[in-house]
Amino acid sequence: MQLISKHKIKGENIPVTTSRKVAEIFEKRHADVIRAIENLIDGGDPNFGLSSNELNIALVKMFFISQYKDKKGETRKEYLLTQDGFTLLAMGFTGPKALEFKLAYIKAFNEMKKELEDFRFQRKIAKEGYKGLTGSLKDELGDDAKIYHFSNEADMLNKIVLGLTAKQYCDIHQVDRKCMRDHLSSKDLEVISELEKYDEFLIRRGFTYKQREEELSEYHLRRLRKTLEVA
Repeated sequence: MQLISKHKIKGENIPVTTSRKVAEIFEKRHADVIRAIENLIDGGDPNFGLSSNELNIALVKMFFISQYKDKKGETRKEYLLTQDGFTLLAMGFTGPKALEFKLAYIKAFNEMKKELEDFRFQRKIAKEGYKGLTGSLKDELGDDAKIYHFSNEADMLNKIVLGLTAKQYCDIHQVDRKCMRDHLSSKDLEVISELEKYDEFLIRRGFTYKQREEELSEYHLRRLRKTLEVA
């Protein structure tokens, strides 16, 4: 059961859970969970000893109102909770079972945070690798360089790693092509980054597009076999 998901808030992916998921896991009515959250937001819960103003400043980064479709297709309200928001809300949940669920949530939040940190690191590395790759292509092609040369090179790597071109991937996953790599896993980005570096090396060694495609495909297969052997 997935307790935590990634959600883009103010342009950045962060780990969140939902008020519906909290209600399901802790066996509470969703309406009661929403009421508890809104009591916190309104500063109406005296158990925390904070003024309304103090709560508003702290809670603005913890709870985000959202919507979902119920079984009838009607739009309903829910809240997205950050780790701090969940921790604050769950302080009022007691009992052995509640403690077990809290620990499971904390573990899930930490795992998602680690995954996002890995992704941001690999995304940065992949961007730098792509710059090096395009630079090598520019040097190799000179005045003959066209936009499609760079898109073809990128799609060659996409097909090797993902089995799809950028357009195919974005059509299937319904994402903007301009930010396709923002939707890849940190593992996929790591592999693409490694292939970009090797591709840059092959370009500078004078390999043709077809030769690069064959060598990179073979390299990727060798890499996969080695990974399976280790596993």
